[in-house]
Amino acid sequence: MHWRDNTPDLGPVIATVDILQARGYRTGVIFDANAGYKLTDRYQDDAQLAYLLGLPATDVFVVPKGQQADPFLLDFASKSDAIVVSNDRFRDRIADYPALSAPGRLIRGGWQDGKVNLTLPEA
Repeated sequence: MHWRDNTPDLGPVIATVDILQARGYRTGVIFDANAGYKLTDRYQDDAQLAYLLGLPATDVFVVPKGQQADPFLLDFASKSDAIVVSNDRFRDRIADYPALSAPGRLIRGGWQDGKVNLTLPEA
């Protein structure tokens, strides 16, 4: 969400979802509870952020207030065999999730040359 100019912006999130779906991935987006405040100056729940992303509400989850998103995200990905796309390396937590150390489970992403850049494995 902060990939372009380090400011809150759903454009890179939408572009990332589009790339992943075009490659055949089933996508879901997990946000910190404060994402809506950063984007619109007010709280946004799952359905509201899903609407802004053009996704079904079932594909978006806002972590409850008071919970950290990183452990929630890593726990979910580890248990569901999902990949994680992020510019975060989760260095302070990844040791607790050895399954996510496997190649292709933690995908580096970012904004480069005016577009989303993902280190996806070759198809």
